[in-house]
Amino acid sequence: MWFPIRKEKDDYCMVLKGFINGAVSLELFKRSKIEQSKKIHKIYEKYTTDVRISNTSLQDEFMKLKEFMDKQFMIKLITNETK
Repeated sequence: MWFPIRKEKDDYCMVLKGFINGAVSLELFKRSKIEQSKKIHKIYEKYTTDVRISNTSLQDEFMKLKEFMDKQFMIKLITNETK
């Protein structure tokens, strides 16, 4: 799904790129690479600030995914700060 369209610059591709970066950010956090995770998370935020701009039937799914990923990242940040 991603590879053939990765170089396109439309909203749909940018949102997908953001979610990929979000997943990478969470994985880096899991591996205790906190600073790298935060750096990648900024890219995630850049591309997913407004998932509603994506003109696609997946818009509702994108919104749910963003909400889930944001929640996961916040949980990891809070958990890490309390250690």
